[in-house]
Amino acid sequence: MENSSDRLRLFPLYGGGFSGASGIAVGDLNRDGHLDVAIASWDGATVFLGSGAGTFSTGVSYYVPFGNSIAIGYGVFLMCEHRFDEASAQFTRAHGLDPLSPMIVLDLGQVRYYAGHYDAAIEQAQEVLAEDPHFAMAHDLLGMAYAREGRFPEALSEFQRYVELSGRDPDALMRLDATYAASGNRKRALDLAQEMESASDGNYVAAYDVSVVYAALGDRNRAFDWLGHAIDQRSSSCLLLAIDPSFEALRADPRFLEDLRRVGLAQAVSSDGA
Repeated sequence: MENSSDRLRLFPLYGGGFSGASGIAVGDLNRDGHLDVAIASWDGATVFLGSGAGTFSTGVSYYVPFGNSIAIGYGVFLMCEHRFDEASAQFTRAHGLDPLSPMIVLDLGQVRYYAGHYDAAIEQAQEVLAEDPHFAMAHDLLGMAYAREGRFPEALSEFQRYVELSGRDPDALMRLDATYAASGNRKRALDLAQEMESASDGNYVAAYDVSVVYAALGDRNRAFDWLGHAIDQRSSSCLLLAIDPSFEALRADPRFLEDLRRVGLAQAVSSDGA
């Protein structure tokens, strides 16, 4: 098979073969001159980066709720690698195959958000909410975009709705808490942060979420402590580290680059020039 960085070959699977897989893609995904393999399943894709001579790194899984298209899994990979235009092309392709999927519309919105196009992300979220006002993840995306634009009352309203619809999901509480911090309500943010920390005694807590809150509060040391815990947990959220604007204020800190190296994303940032 030709090893070309601008070509991706897709192989659909029809029963048998790799357990749970719906397709395999082979190509130079990270442009390092070696063939890589992506295996899609009903809930995402696992990427094996080639090291040469037929060897591969340990697979990294990208979770995609409600997705069964390899285009979606590859799009998530590209987004995390800071390759937003290519990611958009993959999600647009997936949307053409499943035009009624609200999740794919939100996937496109996520790419717009992480690329810094907040108005476009707002439009995507509102498109979904026009069809289903109770779609929790659309309120999440809308709140994220509002918060980045400094529209804090609107962001808080969306995140409060997200908390209600998700049954107080930890991710929803984190979004609400971080927005309180960014809007200047430090007391409310600290109260929620301490609630999240106290819940960690003997229980699993999403350390990435706690790190985001402390980053919003400007507490760098605690933010890095919790980010280290998130990496130790092998949290899939850490795959967003190179593109998540929540950590914008930490990017110049040498500890941030070290955490990117631990996750395997340092190359994505250096090639982007960030």
